[in-house]
Amino acid sequence: IALARDTLVFSDLEGRLETGTFEVRGRIGLNNWTPASYDLRLLGSKLAFQSRELRMQADAELTLSGRGAVPDVSGEVVVLTGRYNKKFALQD
Repeated sequence: IALARDTLVFSDLEGRLETGTFEVRGRIGLNNWTPASYDLRLLGSKLAFQSRELRMQADAELTLSGRGAVPDVSGEVVVLTGRYNKKFALQD
């Protein structure tokens, strides 16, 4: 990660998260140290996610773009495995 004037540049950000791997490439424009514009690509393989009721592993190809405090997110998430556990009762 590099800071070039008013832009955060992601050129070689790669890592592991549990069983998966990820990489981030692109830029975030800053205005007074606040994110103001986005041009980022996020790639993930076999990324694990777990909550109280859900466990899953997924591949992801996402793009964050646009201007303002909240980026537009587009792309694809492919669920490789998953389990949803919640008790429920069928009613007549």
